[in-house]
Amino acid sequence: MKKISFVLIMLVTMFYSFNVNAKDTVVSMNKYKEEKFNQILNTYDLNDSIDGLLTGGYILKEEFELEDNKYNDYQAIVVKYDKKNKIVWDYTYGKTKEDYLDYLNYSYNSEGKIDGYLLSVIATGDVNENSNNETVFIKIDLEGKEILQKPLSLNQGIRINKIITTYNEGLVEGYIAIGNNGTNSYLIKLDKDLNVVWSREVSKENNLTINYADLVPVMSENKLVGYSIIKEVTDPNNQKTSQLIKYNNWGEEPVIIADLNKYDSYYLEAANEGFILYGATSEVKLSKGESSYYLINYNSSNESVWETIGESPLDKDKKVRLLPNKEDNLIKEYLLLYSNDVDKSSEVVKIKTDGEIKDKIKKIYDEYYTIEDFIMTDNILYLVGQINCPKDDTCEYDSNSLFLISEEEKVIEVKDNDSRNVLIIMGLFILLILGTVIYRKKRVIKAKKDVKKKKKKVR
Repeated sequence: MKKISFVLIMLVTMFYSFNVNAKDTVVSMNKYKEEKFNQILNTYDLNDSIDGLLTGGYILKEEFELEDNKYNDYQAIVVKYDKKNKIVWDYTYGKTKEDYLDYLNYSYNSEGKIDGYLLSVIATGDVNENSNNETVFIKIDLEGKEILQKPLSLNQGIRINKIITTYNEGLVEGYIAIGNNGTNSYLIKLDKDLNVVWSREVSKENNLTINYADLVPVMSENKLVGYSIIKEVTDPNNQKTSQLIKYNNWGEEPVIIADLNKYDSYYLEAANEGFILYGATSEVKLSKGESSYYLINYNSSNESVWETIGESPLDKDKKVRLLPNKEDNLIKEYLLLYSNDVDKSSEVVKIKTDGEIKDKIKKIYDEYYTIEDFIMTDNILYLVGQINCPKDDTCEYDSNSLFLISEEEKVIEVKDNDSRNVLIIMGLFILLILGTVIYRKKRVIKAKKDVKKKKKKVR
């Protein structure tokens, strides 16, 4: 029986070795009652080499009372980690009113090289002051020192949703941004020094609220040829419709590419040619789950080049994130992050630039994590978000910042059919061992009986 037990343990171990989960290192500031990272970038040294990671988000600095009213002092924060995952420096922005980091990007010198980091925030103040809610761009250098605060010159109370770098023939030319002020939406072109080159405004009409939800430059043969935007329109009954729209280089001549109402979610990402629309869709047939992911590559002529539908069930209420993996400014492949709706894990898969799904490289059982963004550098995955206090527990914090490092790249999973096959083989193998043992025991017993009979005859 000891031999049987040993073999059984070995078989179970072999079975579970088919499902190898990457080893993770989790780092948290663990300094404030509430912390959240929602963006991450590589950091650079003066020699233009990657020397760490920059995470951005917000913290709850303190809770206070003023004139019998309670307030939360939230502040925007960015934190630099070195390659050993140690904090090098941090920068916070905000007075006593609530302040958040709207977007994080790089800043550039006159030659188009990275010389620091760009933060987009709403101008801060104290809770007892009136504020115009104007966007302010903050530039900090590579060592975390603030060197510039520059208001968005449009002075329309615009809050930036997204600001991304634009390139032309491989050279940085400036930024393109989308923003809203609660009534109107804006497409804004800026140069490297954050001066407004031009802006386009879409006004609220017929009680319809217009929101620019996402933005991506459209490329053709390494040249910038326009911008694609996801436009959401909400009526007075809070019914929302969504469209994919393309503008030319000057934010003019809008063309409707597709209606997006059939999708559960929708986002935009860059491509070597054209751009990528992706998100969650329920228009799939799955053995488990109701939704999966989709990716559509549109070219610069607004035509669909390829479309990919996933086979993994995902939670359509959680974010789907697509990350271009670049080499010499050329996208070599994509990494897609989503939440599995069956086992509630976060998964990362590789996808080729032609839409072919490659390997699943990451699986995180994240019951207490909320993952917001991720990046991969030197085959190491870095993910940021929140660590949430369990509902049935009492913590000193509401949420801690999550900075998760995965140095293991490969994740192998057993599909349902494979799992059943392995179990059947295990069962047959165990039966064979049991049968062999029983047969041998019977032979031993028979042999002993034969020996006794011979002894009786001899007597």
